[in-house]
Amino acid sequence: MIQSLVKHHIRDTFGNRSIRELSKGIINGAFSKLPRHPSTKTKYNLQGVISKVLKDAFDREDISKVPKITKVKVADPRTTFIEEDVQEKILAEVTNPVTRAFFRFCMMHGCRPGEA
Repeated sequence: MIQSLVKHHIRDTFGNRSIRELSKGIINGAFSKLPRHPSTKTKYNLQGVISKVLKDAFDREDISKVPKITKVKVADPRTTFIEEDVQEKILAEVTNPVTRAFFRFCMMHGCRPGEA
């Protein structure tokens, strides 16, 4: 993810500027000039990467202070659930007993397949 953000957004946004040139005004101005795409979530992630790079540069004493950045606000994602009776109908269509047990476990414990 970080490599993608750097490749597709950070280089385009800040070009060849030195990290020492980045100020609150330059960073906030760059974010305000971004088009509607990328999404707000991508802008939030981009801001996180930039903040981390600035903090690391400060820790290495490459810069004398970390500019404060106006935070991008991201709304909490809307989570939707499948009703239990619909889940049962879906499970009834699974013919492999091991697979059915696996998905029943996920259903009963509220975890995603990748977490089980």
